[in-house]
Amino acid sequence: MQPDGPRAEDHPGTIEVAALLGGAVAADCSAVQLDFLTAAGGQATLTLPAHLVARTMVSVLALLAELQQRSSGSATDIVHPVESWQLDQVTAPGHALMTFTTTEGVRMPFLIAERDLAGIVEAIALSFGRQGETRH
Repeated sequence: MQPDGPRAEDHPGTIEVAALLGGAVAADCSAVQLDFLTAAGGQATLTLPAHLVARTMVSVLALLAELQQRSSGSATDIVHPVESWQLDQVTAPGHALMTFTTTEGVRMPFLIAERDLAGIVEAIALSFGRQGETRH
């Protein structure tokens, strides 16, 4: 870690991670387990109850955004190839649900205001030189 950032010795029980070894979902879907290689060469497991997984991911994504903002270079950039997408109407007036599925099979839904969808379509058309033309 950087000298001005968090240090393992300042936080009892901290494990410095060298690599992610894998993960699994509990057979009863009650938890998610992540297995790590520690900087000391051992192995450690983090088990998250299912109800905390989504909140943890939101927190990690917020930290990633801060890391990207504060660092230079593309080491923290994450790009996921999209295998498919789906647009659905929802009960929220003026909104649609756009779900992207990555090539890894991860589904990422986004609730988007219709006005923003129109802006997205326009931006895509402009970036590909097809103003006024839309396709699926």
